[in-house]
Amino acid sequence: MTPEIYIAYVLACVLIAIVPGPTVTVIVANSLAHGTRAGLLNVAGTQLGLGLMVVILIVGLSSVIAAMSWLFDWLRMAGAIYLVYLGWKLIRAPGSVRSSRNSSIRKATTSRRSRFSA
Repeated sequence: MTPEIYIAYVLACVLIAIVPGPTVTVIVANSLAHGTRAGLLNVAGTQLGLGLMVVILIVGLSSVIAAMSWLFDWLRMAGAIYLVYLGWKLIRAPGSVRSSRNSSIRKATTSRRSRFSA
């Protein structure tokens, strides 16, 4: 990863982290309008709702997996077969990885030489 891409990624992460979501906006608005107690009650309600949602997702997902375990086994096997198929296509491709790597190295050395030639 180049430094420019890394810096852009870090800046995007910081921007996403500092932008408040809808729950933060409601908490701040209620805290300013109705005081600290209302804000803390909003925080407690938000966290309770988030915890309840996580529990429901865990219970629901585990029951789906338990009820349809055969489907997940088939899906896992299909994924493994697909990965083998992709590997086979990559091995059998006319432009192999090795030749494309060598051509990119040749292009890089050629461009370096052209910069220094008069």
